[in-house]
Amino acid sequence: MKKTLDKLRRKHAVAGNVDVIPMTLDAATSNEVKKLEISKAVRYKKKIVEKALKTVYDPEFPIIDIFTLWLIYDIKVQEKEKKINILMTFTTPACPMAEMLQEMVKNAINEKCEWYTVVISITFDPMRNIDMIKDPDLKRMFE
Repeated sequence: MKKTLDKLRRKHAVAGNVDVIPMTLDAATSNEVKKLEISKAVRYKKKIVEKALKTVYDPEFPIIDIFTLWLIYDIKVQEKEKKINILMTFTTPACPMAEMLQEMVKNAINEKCEWYTVVISITFDPMRNIDMIKDPDLKRMFE
């Protein structure tokens, strides 16, 4: 609770609301406390999802996980709705393993976050290219 109160104090101080800085947790609104707790839970859950995705390998290139290959564009956790939204792409628009890969992603996330609904959206905008890979050694493999 002390950490939550300190975060609220910093938030108000940064915003310039010096005269409304809560001195006790009772003075802080319960909505602010809930927002901080949800924000913390979302960050924690996102890290869990990232770790789960690092266990999923592209069936056509099984030595590198799909997260490292930059097939995952975005992860959004909706804590209140218990929903995880994944925005991803494939190595090619005509990927023959597309359905299988989506099932692998859902299964990996559901193993770690079993009470959440996983929604996967596929995009090819921007089209995946070699420059998206940050690891120079990995990038050389595709050149």
